[in-house]
Amino acid sequence: MIPIPAFSRLKEKRFSKLSKRIIAIGLLKDHVIPAKEIMETLKNKKGKVKFRFQMLDFPYHYSHENPFPVFSNEKGMQVDKSFELVFSQLASGLK
Repeated sequence: MIPIPAFSRLKEKRFSKLSKRIIAIGLLKDHVIPAKEIMETLKNKKGKVKFRFQMLDFPYHYSHENPFPVFSNEKGMQVDKSFELVFSQLASGLK
């Protein structure tokens, strides 16, 4: 989503049409695509986001490349819960 000014109106128009179908989730510790930058990219000219956006921070060490690492201890259950949280929210938007 390169912020080219010439395409900002087109971006806003498409986001407006799709606003009820868009669910954005950013991860607090994601340094590749920071959650705050996701929010800035998705704002309209008035600085508002017209769809669901949630910033998450999982209770274990994760990264952009590996948000759901494999653990063989109790952290594995935390990863499973985080995975279910993310994908249940995304699936709810498919209704």
